[in-house]
Amino acid sequence: MLSRIITADFKSTVLANLNEREELVSLADGYLPIMGERQASDQLRGFAWMTVALTNINFRSFTWQEEIYKAGLFSKAKRTISEIESSTVVPLSNIVSVSSVTNRVGQVYQDAFQKALGQKVKEVFTIKLKMTNGTSSVSSPFAQLKTLSSNLESALSGSSLARNTHNLSEALTRLSGLKAEGIITEEEFERAKSGFIGSSVEIAENSIGILRQLHSLLQSGVLSESEFNMKKWDILSKKI
Repeated sequence: MLSRIITADFKSTVLANLNEREELVSLADGYLPIMGERQASDQLRGFAWMTVALTNINFRSFTWQEEIYKAGLFSKAKRTISEIESSTVVPLSNIVSVSSVTNRVGQVYQDAFQKALGQKVKEVFTIKLKMTNGTSSVSSPFAQLKTLSSNLESALSGSSLARNTHNLSEALTRLSGLKAEGIITEEEFERAKSGFIGSSVEIAENSIGILRQLHSLLQSGVLSESEFNMKKWDILSKKI
């Protein structure tokens, strides 16, 4: 794949649009195909270039304005400038998963890339985002998107671990409450805590909820002490 260094003026524009809590992690250029109009709607006319930015808390994308300039004595051309046309921002917390694929491009796209970049492109890399409110994808012939994708996967893994650690901590706090109230003994607490390690937060919290329900049945006289202890031990003995 090709390598492309994003010029300082485009990078500066991206940085200027980050909020005070954001730190830039990765930048990469991508493309949007420009198709023909009406009868030629299935014909590729060229590309509009975009930039995607991964920060410590967001995934951002920017499309850029174009300007017409004098390319010769009697000719004009278009070029992309570092003025934002549109932008989107997706919090990392809204991204459920990310996948990627490398595809070979057909001759039509090869010719279009050759015209746009002056270089031969045989494959493009695409990342696909699954979000809480939909999906999105970005494609690029540049290797920098692979780096951004890898960094994004690492960021999502870290965020997931942090959330699970926080939630498990809350579940253990609730378990400690059961011990303090005398619903479970010290031995039962240690058994339950050991079972929580490696289990999902949902299962751990569900087990705590069942123990409280059983204790309510004990207090209301529906369950005897021996029945309560037997059912409680059954829950705590299972691999949570």
